[in-house]
Amino acid sequence: MEFGIIIDQIAILGILVLIGIIASKTGIIAESVKDGLAKIIINITLPLLVLTGISGMDVNVSLLKNSIFTLLFSLLMVVFMGFVGFLSSRLTKLPPKSSSVHLVHTMFGNIVYLGFPLINALFPGGEALYYAMLYYLISNSVMWTFGISTLDGSRGTSRFYGIKKLLNINTLAFILGFTMLTFSLRLPMVMENSLGGLGKTTIYLSMLYIGAMLAGVNWKKAIFSLQSYLLAWNKLILIPLIGLLMYKGLEQFLSFPGDKLAAMVILLESAMPCMANIVVLAKVYGADDEIATQNVFITTLLSILSLPAIFFVLRHYI
Repeated sequence: MEFGIIIDQIAILGILVLIGIIASKTGIIAESVKDGLAKIIINITLPLLVLTGISGMDVNVSLLKNSIFTLLFSLLMVVFMGFVGFLSSRLTKLPPKSSSVHLVHTMFGNIVYLGFPLINALFPGGEALYYAMLYYLISNSVMWTFGISTLDGSRGTSRFYGIKKLLNINTLAFILGFTMLTFSLRLPMVMENSLGGLGKTTIYLSMLYIGAMLAGVNWKKAIFSLQSYLLAWNKLILIPLIGLLMYKGLEQFLSFPGDKLAAMVILLESAMPCMANIVVLAKVYGADDEIATQNVFITTLLSILSLPAIFFVLRHYI
């Protein structure tokens, strides 16, 4: 039954992405509209989804204990993904500007535009979204420090250039939602319905944005990018499966206390396709933005097949 749920969700996402591709190809979603979509998602609908989802939960001791596990396991997974990306980039013998993109794309996935909407759809109620937000905080912290310095190709002060990016409207929405959760505060019903309803549009707007982004990719070059397929194998299959073994090992041999839902959320987030924003960041910091675009294209398409498979494995073995 659960497998059918994710198949349905992936089908819904696929249809929405296709609409985004068609709308972009026909000029309905112009470049300025695409940029506007991204701003609306990041600055309006996603923060409202996070705020209303988390503030609507019921606080309990178990949730707070699971938060510690989620943060630690999230950090472990991000470090592990960095190790895999480092080995893989050396194996492919990519030039420095391409190698840095390969490494960063292995570490950071599309956890905002795809991960949050998918997890919220698979596990409604707010708790899974809460764990996803904790993963996002860890991933974002590493992204705007280590990730930026890697793309920049330096080891100087730029390592901390992006720290100011950590405090954004989404982290503020999380802090406000967590504060309301802690003190059992609730939004008035009229605000819950209006803000919550707007937040739920994130999934639709995000898929239109992904479709519009994919429409501009040179797919002829992308399908012959061998390093992108290696990256897809590592990111979509190898990393979440080894992450599952790591979780089972911690649980069995070290008596590591971990919540199954939190573990599933972390491993699903680690299995997301490449982060779309890396394309822009690669261009800004002088890395290979063309190979970044190819990575996003290949991993996003293949994730339509890989995510249901990974979800099926996690459901049966966690």
